[in-house]
Amino acid sequence: MWIGRAIIISATLIGGTVQAEPYLAVRNGFKCSQCHVNRTGGGKRTDFGFLFTQTALPIRKPKPEGSGVLGKLRSPLQSEFVSFGANFRLNSRTVFHRDSDIPDDFGFDVSEGNLYVHAKFGDSLSFYIDQTVAPGSASNREAFGLVEHLPANGYLKFGRMLLPYGFRLLDDDAFIRQVTGFTYANQDLGVEYGVEPGPLSVVVALSNGTQGASENNKAKQVSTVVQRVKRHYRVGGSGSYNDGPGANRLVAGAFAGFSMGRITALFEADFVRDRDEGAGTEVEQLAVFGEVDFLLMRGLNLKFAYGVHDPDTRLKENHRDRFTFGIEVFPVAFTQVSVFYYLRRDIPQNSLADDDTLLAQFHFFF
Repeated sequence: MWIGRAIIISATLIGGTVQAEPYLAVRNGFKCSQCHVNRTGGGKRTDFGFLFTQTALPIRKPKPEGSGVLGKLRSPLQSEFVSFGANFRLNSRTVFHRDSDIPDDFGFDVSEGNLYVHAKFGDSLSFYIDQTVAPGSASNREAFGLVEHLPANGYLKFGRMLLPYGFRLLDDDAFIRQVTGFTYANQDLGVEYGVEPGPLSVVVALSNGTQGASENNKAKQVSTVVQRVKRHYRVGGSGSYNDGPGANRLVAGAFAGFSMGRITALFEADFVRDRDEGAGTEVEQLAVFGEVDFLLMRGLNLKFAYGVHDPDTRLKENHRDRFTFGIEVFPVAFTQVSVFYYLRRDIPQNSLADDDTLLAQFHFFF
């Protein structure tokens, strides 16, 4: 039965993918909860996401009657109550230093190694674990309880989690993720409540505001995302306020995406204000991101992205730029091969930050 449903789904959707990259959701008109257990995106895939990656994503599509590891349509690794997933990324990285006195770098590294466990206790209650096993020592990224099927297609999440904000880009080095602090490396302890009636999605999280460290005061961080998702476009806004002892951070932004034929585009702009009442200082930053993706053919995506960061809006001509050019190939189910070139430009006084990077990446996932 699940094979039949997968084939029907694939026939009704064209050229889509369901990895933890926003352009893929925008291309298909999906909310994050369509393909990920984590309702705000990233991590383990749902049954829909698992099957869709096989039937509509790779150049070579497996068949129900196929043979071999890569030629046969697979079901998720799960029992009635527990299911599993994983992401693994191996990189070949070359850094070109613009300073001729510094030799170029070349080497291999693992940028992601994560295992996922989703345990269900009935139809509405479940427990989710996202465990990082590489690079470095093992650490927990997310561990939360999840209550679903609340009114207005609502849910309640409680535990250790990635906080909701803007587009959850896979690229943590993007300015909109670095500057705002909402990266895959930053989690927090708290609760999150969301509703998704029809095309509307509203998410609010209340957390310690300590990025997972122990709490020592009663001040808390509030984060929210509100968006409207339709088949060919989405538009939304994000906000976060973290009130700490003697200092606070305000983050606010807007984002949008649209898809037309083979072209998908994303845009996000974020404002960040850091105020230190003890030191009497205040810094305002601005980060902007734009991305265009072109579906050259099934399983082959071309990407161009541009980001700009103004670290202090009161100073002139101090912004930084970052250009991304790349190609992504999904040759067979559960595999992705990507090549990206990152071109950075900083202020003239900081020419050492202008190093360019060529990244080739192998990604295995299920």
